[in-house]
Amino acid sequence: MSFVNTSPVSRPFVISAVVLLFIGSGIGAFWAMSINGIHVFSELVPFLSLHRTLQLDGFLTLLIMGVGYMIIPRFRNVLLPKKKMAYSSYLLVIASIALSFGYQFNSNQVLFWLIHGLHLVSESLFSSQFLYG
Repeated sequence: MSFVNTSPVSRPFVISAVVLLFIGSGIGAFWAMSINGIHVFSELVPFLSLHRTLQLDGFLTLLIMGVGYMIIPRFRNVLLPKKKMAYSSYLLVIASIALSFGYQFNSNQVLFWLIHGLHLVSESLFSSQFLYG
């Protein structure tokens, strides 16, 4: 019986997911307060739409990818074939989230497609690790 050594590839995914969960939940709390008429920080109003980006595109995507990079190689009893591809997908997701902050101030169509393109490429890298690896 062989066993697979665990690799720390999933660690930055999970840590970033938890950080984005806290930030997104904080923005969501301010959003809920503003819906109920309590305007604590009026300068945060432009950032309320980041709640969806941080929770879905950030937390959920990074958590699924991080747990996937940890569990799927263990189920298949193989090492992760290309660790650089995993780290590339991480950087692409982080870049798309960072560009989403800029999109709040400059609603450019090119920036919109760049954000979603980076996200799509990162998810494609993630899935190709397990389909063709």
